[in-house]
Amino acid sequence: MRAWVVALLLTVDPSTPASPQRRSNLHEMKTQIKKRLEHLATRLGPSKFEQIQVGLLPPKKGGFTCLTRAVFGTPDLAKSICRRSLNRDGTVCTLVELRDSNGQVSGRDGLSDEALYRWIASHPMELADR
Repeated sequence: MRAWVVALLLTVDPSTPASPQRRSNLHEMKTQIKKRLEHLATRLGPSKFEQIQVGLLPPKKGGFTCLTRAVFGTPDLAKSICRRSLNRDGTVCTLVELRDSNGQVSGRDGLSDEALYRWIASHPMELADR
């Protein structure tokens, strides 16, 4: 449908002078197309990916979390790395590397599970490449 709309809009040459009747018809046509596209967008709604990304739907079970850390050390979450990928099957893969204030791999000293999960959830999900 998008190709049809683009083809339709490309057939109208804006450099040629248009009569008032033609301008009115073009305006009506553009208005109708815009209304129909807006109706389709609201009718179809957000995709499942968008719903999972904003938290309206939970991701499917079966994803994994990989946490890289050292045995000792206090993590600095500002220097730590977290990447969340949403796979096309709806599972989420999370890669976390805890680092200290010097940027070296760190342990989990003083970091509760709740704080860690809250920090992980604050990172956006990206669509995984296939």
